[in-house]
Order: sequence, then C-alpha cells, then structure tokens
Amino acid sequence: MEQALKQAQDVLHAVETACQKLYVRDLTKELDTLKAKAAAPNFWADNMRAQETMKNIAKLEARTTPWLELTTSLTDLVDLLKLEDDSLQADLDQQLAEAKKTSLSSRGSLILTTLF
Repeated sequence: MEQALKQAQDVLHAVETACQKLYVRDLTKELDTLKAKAAAPNFWADNMRAQETMKNIAKLEARTTPWLELTTSLTDLVDLLKLEDDSLQADLDQQLAEAKKTSLSSRGSLILTTLF
C-alpha cells in the first residue's frame, strides 16, 4: 500500500507540474470570466461576438477539463490510499494503473490540445 501511495503521489506531482507549465489555473480563470459574460442578459445582443465567446469557451474547456479531471482523480486516489484500507487494495491498484496509463499516454495529446 505504501508503494502505491508513493506512485500515486509521484503521478499527481507530475500532473500538477504539467498544469503549472501549461497555465491551467490562468486558463480556468479566463474560462470563468467568459462564462460569466455569457450569462449576462444582453450577451446575445451582439450575435457575432457571442458566437466568438462561445467558441473560446469551448476551446478553453477542451484545454483545461482533462487536466482538472486528472488532477481530481489522482487527488481522490491519494486520499483513498492514505486510508490504508486493505479491502480497497485491488480496486485502488487498478485505479492507480489506469491513472498512470492516462497520465503518460494522454500527456502528449493533452499538451498538444492545450497548446493549440
């Protein structure tokens, strides 16, 4: 269990580092700002600007959501591993393997998505 916890923490750290380098927090703030604008009553008064804003929202969601979901999943996994509940061991080992696979195999495509 201790080794699995260490591995999960290492993967979480790597994902958090990638989020920092890709400015995911800043992009999330920008996304929140655009969503607030989109909620304004007169948002669709300028149809072209509204459509552009909605496109930007979609792009920012595509860039941030995978990173945020991966971070949340890994944080939850680390918390569960800290419980040291042997009845959860097999399930947690499987989740860790999936998280590592997602982190490593998706990191390249997530980075490309984030950059473009």
